[in-house]
Amino acid sequence: MPIRNKILLAVSILMLPLLILLGMFIAEKNDKAEFSQKEIYGAEYNLTVKNLQFAVAKHRGTMSRVLNGEAGAKAGVSAMRSDITSAIADVDKVHEQFGVMFKVEDQWAEVKQKISATINASDGMSADASFTQHSDIINAIVSLSTRVGDNSNLILDPDLDSYYLMDIVTVRMPSFIDNLGKMRGTASTLVLQSKAISQQQIIQLTTDLTIINSDLGSIKQSMATAFENNDSLKGKLDVSLNDLVLQAEAAVTLVQNTVLGELSTTS
Repeated sequence: MPIRNKILLAVSILMLPLLILLGMFIAEKNDKAEFSQKEIYGAEYNLTVKNLQFAVAKHRGTMSRVLNGEAGAKAGVSAMRSDITSAIADVDKVHEQFGVMFKVEDQWAEVKQKISATINASDGMSADASFTQHSDIINAIVSLSTRVGDNSNLILDPDLDSYYLMDIVTVRMPSFIDNLGKMRGTASTLVLQSKAISQQQIIQLTTDLTIINSDLGSIKQSMATAFENNDSLKGKLDVSLNDLVLQAEAAVTLVQNTVLGELSTTS
């Protein structure tokens, strides 16, 4: 399997544990009568928002490959755009119910406007411009998710176990997944480009790896704190967390050894 495909697969697999964690968080909330319905609504809203974030991130990575000259990558673009359309429809449904409650009407409209202006138009962009505009969409989606977390009281959870779990799902994990996507884009560009690799590009990829390792350490620490305060939570989430850690470490190792290692010796 080509290196770029290994990178894409390694990062894409990491999306599943986040959805599992968020789904289990909703189940955990439903099990505790003292938690407000508003918090559950917030978690449900953010679940659809994360799906949209992942769909846009996949499109960003694929368009990076297409615009860097990998003709075979274009075959999946149409299906990814359909996934984005479906994800938008899913957010629209929960937004119709809870958008006013969480005061995110303007932010959701902004996200949709950015998607409309970028996704189809990216065919005619440079690789750098496409990646930058996709990243701008993702930043807007993360901002939307954070505001939902703030206005549904998810971030103010008084119990340490739920607080740290929500901190991971709402704050740390979206940033972690986005940084993984940026690393994938940088690494894929370096693998695909025909011109000589610059020292600045190697520094950028090294920086990406450092940020990801820092993100991963923060996630592991937050989960350890949540487990210390809720033994049953560990039983429900330990396997998913371990899968996430192992897959993230494998993706980092792949890029560090196979891509960065080779580039450093040939630059």
